[in-house]
Amino acid sequence: MSERTVISTASLSVEVSDVEDASERAVERVVAAGGHVAAETAYSDGGELPSASLTLKVPQDGYEEALEELAELGDLRSLERQVEDVTEEVADVDSRVESAEASLARLRDLLEEAGTVEEVLAVEAEIGTRQGELEALQARQEALAGQTAYGTIELSLVGPASATDVDPSGFGDGFAAGVQALQTLLRGIAVLVGWLLPFLPLVALGGVPVWLLLRRGRRPARDAAPGHADVAADDEAAPAPPEREEG
Repeated sequence: MSERTVISTASLSVEVSDVEDASERAVERVVAAGGHVAAETAYSDGGELPSASLTLKVPQDGYEEALEELAELGDLRSLERQVEDVTEEVADVDSRVESAEASLARLRDLLEEAGTVEEVLAVEAEIGTRQGELEALQARQEALAGQTAYGTIELSLVGPASATDVDPSGFGDGFAAGVQALQTLLRGIAVLVGWLLPFLPLVALGGVPVWLLLRRGRRPARDAAPGHADVAADDEAAPAPPEREEG
């Protein structure tokens, strides 16, 4: 059975006591295995836990050993691995590259045998098309060669959480949540007041006619009371009619 051609990738996260030291040791082990660092990013400010992220390329023959050594830098948090079999794709690309090269060789022979300008131009145009196809195939062939020759390891290094970062009682989280809720309530009240403020002059103007109507409706009742009292006084002051004399 022929050997399979694969692309190996892995992603692992390791908690270490010293991120900087662990990062240096990881690079040393990969270089010793014949690999190299493709990318590296480190974070150590903003009050967050120090961390580093490295993209490592390791030759296939030393890939498994390097992966085990990197996992032993500290406490392994997670590990994900993937192996993609590209045997058929590699064989197909290699075959197409050979065919394209042979086709170009024949076209160059035809170019030398061309007898007219039209034939020369036609062959040259075909050569340009085939040359572009060959270059695309060669680029894919080179990419596959690099991916299969080296395995990729995405390494994440994280420092340990300090004791001051832990809040067992949860008081800090509760207080922060309460402050946030209060801020949200105040913002809501401010938005409501801002929304109602433009309507206050209209409400005030609309209330003036109502107030005047109520005021006019109360005046006749108050004015009728003195008039009634005057009529009663006149009735009391009027003289009594004379009495008739009996025959």
